[in-house]
Amino acid sequence: IGARWMRIILVDGEVAMRRRRKVWGVVTRKKIRVCGGKKVFRGKHAKFSARIIAVDAATKIVRLSLNAHILSLRGEYSSFPLPVGTIVQNAQVIRVDPGIGALLALPPSGTSPDDDAATAQLDKINHIIQLDRDLSNNLMSICEYKAASKVLTAYVHISKSIDPENNKSNKKGKPQAKHRTPEALFARHFSINSRVKSLRILSTSNLIDGIASCATAKSIVNAHVLTHEDIVPGKIYRNVPVIQLLDGGGVLVDLGLGTKGIIPAMHLFDKASNGNPDAGGDAVLSGYRQKIRQAKYKEGNLVDVRCLTVDPVSRQCILTAKKTLLTTDIENPIVEYTPLCLEIGRVAAGFLSKVDEWGVTV
Repeated sequence: IGARWMRIILVDGEVAMRRRRKVWGVVTRKKIRVCGGKKVFRGKHAKFSARIIAVDAATKIVRLSLNAHILSLRGEYSSFPLPVGTIVQNAQVIRVDPGIGALLALPPSGTSPDDDAATAQLDKINHIIQLDRDLSNNLMSICEYKAASKVLTAYVHISKSIDPENNKSNKKGKPQAKHRTPEALFARHFSINSRVKSLRILSTSNLIDGIASCATAKSIVNAHVLTHEDIVPGKIYRNVPVIQLLDGGGVLVDLGLGTKGIIPAMHLFDKASNGNPDAGGDAVLSGYRQKIRQAKYKEGNLVDVRCLTVDPVSRQCILTAKKTLLTTDIENPIVEYTPLCLEIGRVAAGFLSKVDEWGVTV
């Protein structure tokens, strides 16, 4: 696997490798689908060299690849240029796997790379063209294939393609049954050459195929963060849904894609409560505050929060909903003990967390 070159012949979209006996293999169809395989792989281009990437003895299938980073065995060619979390508009569906997912071709980015990136990209293209000549494939001489080699692709799984439909009630107040299965909804929205309004890159770790994983569901595309590593201390997150009211008086919210944060009881309101802190539990909040808390932070309501601290390792995030902290120091919040944040003479807003005989803690 990956150690020998084999001259292969394209036969009806599949691959036959001739030696003592005929062995059937399958080439990764990413570029074949993008550039139109019937137009490119014919005549003198029906014979080309590829690298073996897998051998399945049970099914007697040999899988091959024409990707440049696989042919040259250079890992730097497999890096995906778009970082995780990037939102891409107007992608095109180029392959549909019924009940599984769809392959999307991403449009070219409108930004021009800097000088160093442009030089590295030019060196990469020249090396790929020279490798194509050395293998006598001459595929890069075809305009369609060369253009297809520059197209970035991403795969969306059916579970992350469409948000589940909300159950609607009929006139009698009973929920209506869903008339469309997830497979039917997926087939309705994803068809060959159809356009996807927006998608979000979730993973770029597939280095063999060079294909990113993405999501097109609106809830994932519009999510504030994907993981706790994306949360920035001091940043304000708007319209965050409330998940649960905690027994200790705090509130649990969802920042996006299952990434949760906690608003402690002392950070729900600007002014301190008249409750007894020594009683613990809900007694930290007075009866009046409890009513406001249950109404304002009802499950499903949207609130504005600001991150105070976050620990990606333990997946803990502490937030605040104090109005004063949400409206002050927005551009340059104090999040660390550095001269950039803590400047002598600076005026900032805070909250009193402790008062004792030694002084006041802010």
